[in-house]
Amino acid sequence: MLVSLQLESSYELLGLYEGVPITERAAVASDCLPNMIRLYRLPILAMRAESGDSVEICVRNVLVHEIGHYFGFSDIQMQEFEQKAEN
Repeated sequence: MLVSLQLESSYELLGLYEGVPITERAAVASDCLPNMIRLYRLPILAMRAESGDSVEICVRNVLVHEIGHYFGFSDIQMQEFEQKAEN
């Protein structure tokens, strides 16, 4: 997965949405596997250690990001949302 996403370190991948975004689905898609969000424990724990935030806050932030992908938002759009939320 790291190679396909062109990531150098396994700690760069905090979570992963696997599925078809809601914006790209047909009305009836019976041949698709269920959507799945994977959260990666060690990178999230490293994020917690670096940020000083609680594990719950780190998990929430990663989960919100991955749910954004479910709704069809790109990484760039998600970063813009995150920056606006911080200001």
